[in-house]
Amino acid sequence: MIQLINIHEDDLSAFDIFKSKMGTNSDIYIHDNKLLKLINDNTLQNNPDIKSNVEYLINFTHDKISFPIDIAYVNNNFKGYEMNILTGNNLLEKVFKVRDSKDDLSFEKIIKIKNSLLELVLFFSENRILMDDPNISNVLIDNNGAKYTDLDFYKKCTDNNLYSTNLSLFNYSFKDMFIIIMNKNRNINILQENIYLKNMLYANEKNNLSYTKYIDDIISLLYKDNIKTLKELKEYRR
Repeated sequence: MIQLINIHEDDLSAFDIFKSKMGTNSDIYIHDNKLLKLINDNTLQNNPDIKSNVEYLINFTHDKISFPIDIAYVNNNFKGYEMNILTGNNLLEKVFKVRDSKDDLSFEKIIKIKNSLLELVLFFSENRILMDDPNISNVLIDNNGAKYTDLDFYKKCTDNNLYSTNLSLFNYSFKDMFIIIMNKNRNINILQENIYLKNMLYANEKNNLSYTKYIDDIISLLYKDNIKTLKELKEYRR
């Protein structure tokens, strides 16, 4: 059963802001030991399906996915939803620290994160949920694996090839992270790079044409100044 909460706008000033999750499209507060996500008016106007998306997503639960649990109204107008608080380090913030040489993230760790999330990609697909914004800024990581939060743009989908679609969206969301990590690990030898690229990027999706182009784009960016290496890697993939 869908639960509704209705908040008066004047009462929001008494709520604590969940600062580490502040976004450009929304404000997130702590309310009754849950996260209250209020989406700004422009985003709601430009994405009129968000309310129906939330109403669909509220039917699901998973210990590694922060699904909506209540629908939130402010002054009797739909504004967002509440979700459980998941613990962990924000993956995008982690990547930024790696980029700025303030942290380290090994290839082995990336593979574990990606494999951990693949289980969730399958869960979304089996439950007819399109991952319409699988941003790594919405991924939390800890010693138990990775988790997804903030599902505003995820939606019901009856596409027969949904898993393939979700997998492509999921893989693409990691593109910039791969480039940053690869560029920060230029000291490893070419054989190691071949192995890591194969594990991280190629997986079992060699027949996915859009994915093939995605891989070629990454390799070209990584090795734009080394034509010999670029050719070797593309041949290795095939």
